[in-house]
Amino acid sequence: VYDPELDAWSLIAPMRSRRSGVSCVAYHGAIYVIGGFNGTARMNSGERYDPSKNTWTAIPEMYNPRS
Repeated sequence: VYDPELDAWSLIAPMRSRRSGVSCVAYHGAIYVIGGFNGTARMNSGERYDPSKNTWTAIPEMYNPRS
């Protein structure tokens, strides 16, 4: 994660599922990662990152996979 005040990157906890080609948004103090590709198939799942706890949690799945 990039901290603009420190002008530095830092490592965070890994996501629960490997994925590339995701959609990502910062919203209300959390980071949401949605969809993507796991190397075999497009994904309909998503995860929410809580920076205060350094944890990822699953969010409700989409009806259709996206990447």
